[in-house]
Amino acid sequence: MEQLGRFGHHPDPAIDFEVEAECLIGLTYDALHDMADRAEVRKRLSRAMTFKVGGVPSCCAAKARLRDCEAQLAA
Repeated sequence: MEQLGRFGHHPDPAIDFEVEAECLIGLTYDALHDMADRAEVRKRLSRAMTFKVGGVPSCCAAKARLRDCEAQLAA
């Protein structure tokens, strides 16, 4: 059995990060509408932001979207 990546979605680290980013984008929306715990979403965002994108364009774009999520939660 293949071992999943850091975020538990996929064995490929880039895909694993991108899936986590998509989950967090949805969770940010939920948190902004009081349907998810903001502290938990912030914790997961913080962990995701430690991922090194390594110049992969799709990962760079996902990280930019996560920065937007952080800004929305901080507002």
